[in-house]
Amino acid sequence: MTTTPPRQEFERKFLVLPKLLPNLLPQGERFVQGYLGLEPLQIRIRVIDGRRAFLQFKGADCFESDSLPLPLDQAEYLFQHYLVPGTTLIEKDWHRFPDGPDGLYFELHVFRGVNEGLLVAEIEMPSLDYILSPERLPAWLGPEVTDDPRFKNKKLTLRPYGSWPEKERQEIRQKMGLV
Repeated sequence: MTTTPPRQEFERKFLVLPKLLPNLLPQGERFVQGYLGLEPLQIRIRVIDGRRAFLQFKGADCFESDSLPLPLDQAEYLFQHYLVPGTTLIEKDWHRFPDGPDGLYFELHVFRGVNEGLLVAEIEMPSLDYILSPERLPAWLGPEVTDDPRFKNKKLTLRPYGSWPEKERQEIRQKMGLV
């Protein structure tokens, strides 16, 4: 039996400077996602624009499965009955900027609900050793937060931005140029 090698995801995350974002954002999609498992394997359910649902698995070794279509009513049922205890749903608008370096693209995540006020951009790179040239980054990118676990979706579902102490949120607003 042959197996398909797992796809791996190599991404970097940045806070966003909202004042420098273009006035007109690319067409976006509304995501609602929740987790049926977090460790060692993330099991994520994602509903897009209230019309399509997907199941996906992610491992600690950057492994990422293909998104598997899921009937919408089953996704809603799983959200209601099988979310990891103590987690919340993540709600965000997702915008894709196709003009990144080397044909790559940035994804802008504008969080809603319990994570309202948080704006994070991600770029998926072809390999772990890919060099992202600072001079080729959009002006609206703020400080990098790739290695800060607070900004991982699985962490935001356990400890939403809206529940952070005011001092901690103030620090983030300053880094986003809002204070």
